[in-house]
Amino acid sequence: MLDSDEYHFTVRLLQDGMNLLGPLSPVPWLVRIGYSVPYVAQNFKDLLGWSAQKLRHRMKVMSWLLEASEDAGRLKQDEHWLRGDSFALIVAGSDTVASTLISIFYHLADDPTQTMKLRAELDKVDNLQDSDELKSMAHLNGMINEALRLHPALPSGGLRETPPEGLTIAGHFIPGNVTIVAPRYSLGRRK
Repeated sequence: MLDSDEYHFTVRLLQDGMNLLGPLSPVPWLVRIGYSVPYVAQNFKDLLGWSAQKLRHRMKVMSWLLEASEDAGRLKQDEHWLRGDSFALIVAGSDTVASTLISIFYHLADDPTQTMKLRAELDKVDNLQDSDELKSMAHLNGMINEALRLHPALPSGGLRETPPEGLTIAGHFIPGNVTIVAPRYSLGRRK
């Protein structure tokens, strides 16, 4: 993409396929209606189709991950769930990782002392490919957690429906069957 100055087709596919979610997510039923309109839903269907194609390819390459479904004789029935997982992984591994890295780099540039602390911690590691060593790096993991708290990759949070009997949150009763959202951006800044 740097050479051509053009987006890779998968970036466009992701952007076009998810275009209704942002503006319509406060009204979940409208998203379902929007994605049921054939012309409007085509980009989303293309994205899901591409995701399913990638899943089928990875099923061939990494069949050992699927042993539980195969051993239970449920691979065909579980494919729907696996497609959904594949789609979630693709979305989670693209925009969310990029925005989190941007947040981390912003804070590193804003506070050079943090960069020096991170560099000192990294200098102590023999093999940066060893995930166990990376997991044990307190400053690196603290930076990641703090970036996710201050700048959540999905700032609006997911929509949920309260149980029929309602529930109490922080001393406030919320009636049953009400759609609620807990915006992570706001929760990361509450006092």
